[in-house]
Amino acid sequence: MSSKEQLIQSNQALLLKYIQGKNLDSLLTLLHPEISIFGTAIHEKEDGFDRVKTYYEKSLARLPDEMNVIQLWKRFTDLGEFGLIEQEYELHFKMAGVEGTIPSIRQSTLWKFYQKDANDPGNWLIHHDHTSLPDQSGEDETLPLNYLLERNRELEKLVTQRTSQLEKMLKQAEVKSAIDRFRAEIATMRTASDLERITPLVWQELNSLGISFIRCGVFIFDENLERVRMHLSTPQGKALATSEFSYYDMDIIQKVISHWREKSIFRETWRPDDILNWYRFLARQGLIDSIEAYMDHQEIPDSLHLHFVAFSVAYSRYEDFYQLDIKNRELADALNELKAAQDQLVQQEKLASLGQLTAGIAHEIKNPLNFVNNFSELSIELLEEAKEELVALEQLLNSDGDKNAAGSGDHDDGKIREICTLIGELLGDIDINIRKIHEHGSRADGIVKSMLMHSRGSNGNVQPTDLNNLVREYTNLSFHGMRAGKDPIDVEIELDLLEEMGEVPLIAEDFTRVILNLITNAFDAMKQKSATIPGQPAVDTEPQPVNGMPAVYKPRLTVRTRKSSGRIIIEIEDNGPGIPHDIRDKIMQPFFTTKKGTQGTGLGLSITNDIVMAHGGTIFVESDLAKGSVFRVSIPASRRQEIT
Repeated sequence: MSSKEQLIQSNQALLLKYIQGKNLDSLLTLLHPEISIFGTAIHEKEDGFDRVKTYYEKSLARLPDEMNVIQLWKRFTDLGEFGLIEQEYELHFKMAGVEGTIPSIRQSTLWKFYQKDANDPGNWLIHHDHTSLPDQSGEDETLPLNYLLERNRELEKLVTQRTSQLEKMLKQAEVKSAIDRFRAEIATMRTASDLERITPLVWQELNSLGISFIRCGVFIFDENLERVRMHLSTPQGKALATSEFSYYDMDIIQKVISHWREKSIFRETWRPDDILNWYRFLARQGLIDSIEAYMDHQEIPDSLHLHFVAFSVAYSRYEDFYQLDIKNRELADALNELKAAQDQLVQQEKLASLGQLTAGIAHEIKNPLNFVNNFSELSIELLEEAKEELVALEQLLNSDGDKNAAGSGDHDDGKIREICTLIGELLGDIDINIRKIHEHGSRADGIVKSMLMHSRGSNGNVQPTDLNNLVREYTNLSFHGMRAGKDPIDVEIELDLLEEMGEVPLIAEDFTRVILNLITNAFDAMKQKSATIPGQPAVDTEPQPVNGMPAVYKPRLTVRTRKSSGRIIIEIEDNGPGIPHDIRDKIMQPFFTTKKGTQGTGLGLSITNDIVMAHGGTIFVESDLAKGSVFRVSIPASRRQEIT
């Protein structure tokens, strides 16, 4: 390692030390008088020592009192005489009371040698500082990120607690609904033969609640005669025993009657001896052929939990309607609360999606844009130097011509003119380079403008919108987001857009999310298929199919727009793995996702469906496991000015 690199790395260590200690005065000794800084997070840019000093003063004041600065990684690039650039290293803060580290700064620093005067030995100082947030952090300053992380944890905790409460309420509602259905069925029974419908009904309702049972008994009480008729059956409805008893023949009947009159559920647990005594009672009464046959050749269970739910047929109709009214109110309250919680999560998903998209793409674009600008400036300087050289050569040629005219000497004019020709070619090359840099810089600037347009909030107003331009722009934006993200793939994109489409009434800020979500899902599906099928081979050989699938997979996305019967149709087709038929009806449901781990929240398609429905439209899905999927969005070609 050269002495220059050693000194710069030593100064870098001092920089981190001064940041940790909030030592502004010491930090300022490491800044070049012509320093400039650029921050990607909120596009701040400061030029000059005084403005940068104010920026660092405010930044250090916002840092926590207790922290350890942890430098995770770095990469050095030597720029020769100009200095050393330390590229893309991350600083993580270890804060008091917080487990682990918090990603806080992603930074590039450019160091330049500086001497005050001839007597000054000089030092390597920071000439340019480019700071941004890590990709996963969103669009905010470094310090508010810590607050947002803590706030996000609090919201997740509240949502988890509320979700648990709602799940309990919905479970209770399911139980009450099952009881209501059972009561309604009993209310229609008028003869003994109707009792055959009870056991299958019980089996169906208990299965829907996830409750298993081994025997079912129906006891019909006659208060006038003080008699009870018993019907025992298997869960499948097979009759086991039928008999009639007095209220006073068995203790268990007295217990059931007591709970029935109190309108409460009778529960009792039997041990093996109690179970065996019951079997023996049935055998003595001649109600069963044998204990073994009644047990269906199974062992006596360690315990048997009895649940007697009493119903009054004469009272059932009034009770059913009364309980149904209560149930409807409880369900309405539960659904309203669930919808409020869901709306909050949907909004969080929108903000998270926007933040991830903007942070990821902005980071990938802003860094190369900085280098584009720097090299543009260097190219301009080269042009100026070349022009000066040409002027000098022209003066020399003129002077030489005068001397030759006076007969005082002879210069090699051919050599000088050859140099002029080379310089002219150099200027031509530089001009081409600058134009190419300008072309790509303008293209990147257009992408950033599209991102900023997407980040604007929706005002809910319907405005005529160039649909083809919107589809084209956000297809391109989604593609760049995929390429800047994890595991990018090459995708052949075909835009089949109806030329006569013209303007369509839309809430543009909302409908862009439809395009982004559907195309992003298509890219994710094709990524999944790319992971299982190899891409185009390097040698042009005849590919052989494997298990009925193509041996070579080329991801392809087709986006179409057209008109049909007064409606606008937008089709997004991919050649991914397709959607299994058994989950096709679930993909629009909130929180349903097939992505592993934390890769998906299950809200993307739900949000998309809500936006399309708000536009008076529908989404239809066609999918083939061998060919891929087509999402077809249909919206009215004309509508009222506001969509609610």
